[in-house]
Amino acid sequence: MATIDDVQIGVQITAMAEDGRSCTLTTDDDGPAAPNVRVNQQNGVRNRPYRTADAIAVRNGNLFEVLQFTEYGVVDALRPLELGETQVFSTGPTPNQIRVKDSGIDLGTVATFNEATKQTTLGGKLVGLGDAQFGGDISYDHDLPNGAVPTVAAWFVAANPVPPTVTGHDAGFKVTFANPGQAIPTGTPIAVITFHRAYATAPAVIGSCTSGPGEAGKLGVVATAANVTLTWKDSTAITIGATSEFTVLVRGI
Repeated sequence: MATIDDVQIGVQITAMAEDGRSCTLTTDDDGPAAPNVRVNQQNGVRNRPYRTADAIAVRNGNLFEVLQFTEYGVVDALRPLELGETQVFSTGPTPNQIRVKDSGIDLGTVATFNEATKQTTLGGKLVGLGDAQFGGDISYDHDLPNGAVPTVAAWFVAANPVPPTVTGHDAGFKVTFANPGQAIPTGTPIAVITFHRAYATAPAVIGSCTSGPGEAGKLGVVATAANVTLTWKDSTAITIGATSEFTVLVRGI
């Protein structure tokens, strides 16, 4: 570790360690560049500047420390400080910032936390990598789920050697049964659809025939935690060669 005798005041930082704890200073007339110089940064804040920055030598016991100096161009790119505000910001050409005020916290342009209303406002899409739990109500304009499509585990092979197709996701999907080779009589299991991800317990499920000759006919829907079985329950069979579409909505309980 460099000491106050190794380097003079008025030098610049030429290289910053990745952990932000030490740096190398410029060479001056009084001697070679001092490596492994300790950088004095406040607790909870680390910074690794993009370019060289001014440095000020200060005495701390027998150690030489460096206080980084923020370039004025970076500060000019930031919004003015409000009264009582604390700001943490990056030091690149397009600095981002966290603003802490009595009224709340701003995370750049991404999120605002309002202390008075306890409301969080997001500037873009919320992407979660895990589950989410809400203690209150949820309101929204549209459902736009993007989960994986459930799969066909079994179907009425006698009526069609080609399995039905599924579109949608675990919370709601459509099953299309194309051109059956024979009529599908009452009591016949049409298909077993396996959820992409099993529910904790058997969910609540409703389903109906929404297209084809059996439209509005009676469809039996039975769910387990892992799958849904569709059974034709109507007294009128589904005719040969007619494509049918079945819509299923699922809600975890």
